Amino acid sequence: MEAADDADKAILPIRRSLGRHEAFFDFDRNVNTGNISAMHEANFHFHAVIARNCGNALVEEHYMRLLNLGTRVSHLALVYEQSSRNKEGETLGLENIGEEHRKMIEYIMSGEADKAEEVAREHTVHFRQRVLNYVMSSEAAGIKVGD
Repeated sequence: MEAADDADKAILPIRRSLGRHEAFFDFDRNVNTGNISAMHEANFHFHAVIARNCGNALVEEHYMRLLNLGTRVSHLALVYEQSSRNKEGETLGLENIGEEHRKMIEYIMSGEADKAEEVAREHTVHFRQRVLNYVMSSEAAGIKVGD
């Protein structure tokens, strides 16, 4: 029971921040308008709010570094995903990002850390797959390195 109380105390600041920053999470509106920059910004702010309120300065610092690096790569992947979507090509579905964010918020707000972690894991796998899809679609995929 004590561990559950500690977990609940740890996510309380995140719950408060998510409630105050709901406007940042309107990812879907930006998907529907095709506004890649706004999608990108909403995604960054969503993850930054969680990082800044995790309660562990070391985790926050490293997560923000990874988020900044990931943000640079994800912009290219989002552009590719939007382009593929417009051409009716195969995509992972940009809608999944907003849905995953909503699920994470729901689970954080309800104190279901295990479920939030599982959605976050899936979210990471989808991010990685979007980046790989972009890289594999690139002209660089056919370039030979070395002999």
